[in-house]
Amino acid sequence: MRGIRILFVAAALASTVAGCARTGGAYNTGSAQPAARAVTVSVQNDYMLAMDIYAVASGNSTRLGSVSPGMHETLVLDPALMPDGLVQLVARPAGGGRTIGTGTLNPQAGQTVDWHIDFNPENSRVTIR
Repeated sequence: MRGIRILFVAAALASTVAGCARTGGAYNTGSAQPAARAVTVSVQNDYMLAMDIYAVASGNSTRLGSVSPGMHETLVLDPALMPDGLVQLVARPAGGGRTIGTGTLNPQAGQTVDWHIDFNPENSRVTIR
């Protein structure tokens, strides 16, 4: 009976550890050089709804995070997500509505993309520094 209990505990522990292990998804911010390799995305959301921010590159869309109305968030974009160096940022309103995009950008590692999402989406602007 004790052997079965130990086997059960070992299996449960292995299952828990496997569930917590990282798979090759999001950017590893714990690496030795995240600031040198990453592109910082600084988003000011002055739109009336929360925005989900996505990076679209090479036909793939990756969610970077959300920005609440009237708030500013700093997000991190892993350059590995844009193998050809080009990316488009897209903001989708949380409750539905018009999608806002930046157009194609070519940020380099270590640069910051400043994106101001205006109350009137037509006035939104993006700069790279």
